[in-house]
Amino acid sequence: MRGLIAIISKSDTYRQYERGLTTQKAVEVGIPLRELAKHVEANEIAAAIDIQLTSMVLNLNLKWSLNDYQLKILVEDLIEKYKNESLEDFMMCFKKLRMGEYGELTRLDAPIVFSAMKKYLDEKYQVIEVNLMKEKDEHYKTIVPENSERDWLTEWQNAVNQADGFKSVTQLTEEEINAEGKEKPKRHVYRYDESEAEIRLREAYEKLWEFQELTVRERHPDWTEEEIKHRLEELKNEILTKDAAPKHIFPAIAKIWEPKKKKKSA
Repeated sequence: MRGLIAIISKSDTYRQYERGLTTQKAVEVGIPLRELAKHVEANEIAAAIDIQLTSMVLNLNLKWSLNDYQLKILVEDLIEKYKNESLEDFMMCFKKLRMGEYGELTRLDAPIVFSAMKKYLDEKYQVIEVNLMKEKDEHYKTIVPENSERDWLTEWQNAVNQADGFKSVTQLTEEEINAEGKEKPKRHVYRYDESEAEIRLREAYEKLWEFQELTVRERHPDWTEEEIKHRLEELKNEILTKDAAPKHIFPAIAKIWEPKKKKKSA
């Protein structure tokens, strides 16, 4: 973690790291500031963001820009507002802003930086959602055995013959008959262990719900908790409904699944 801060602190290593950085990579390797603060000092995090901002300012030839005092206040505001984002997120946002991907720059101040962060986070959440869909598709992908050409039926029949047929079921004791041979026998609860794919899918969904809640709260600061909860339920249902919908390659097949429109009676 301190290694990244050390890289950002030097101009040559900073530029090299920035050139190979993408939004996808920022999502994969980025550590949220709230987690980073558990391992490094707060002033180190602030210095890392300050260096990124200062580098962007120095690379822009603007008549109206940020002075040292404004940079310091802006860094504090960014850390306070975006605790769930990473240093890589700030780096990607400032890079896109510098390259003009968020519109032509004629001046640079706090509102422009915060507006750029909102646009970048929209892109980041889209990447997260695409990753989630890929993980889900991978989860439901048909698994083909490596040795698919083996004659499994013949091997099973040979195993049965070697075992001298099927073994008989173990006889129940009188106690087991009395305990289980009732109209409503004792219910057996079997433990269910999630597969690795199911665990990753669940964690991805949980992360998406978390990002959605942060976005709703940020965009609607005047909403009540009940309104926020209602909106989050709507977003969750939209995603789950979209995921559950049948996906067809050919439009002709897709039309079969579309609900038929009722004809109006004359």
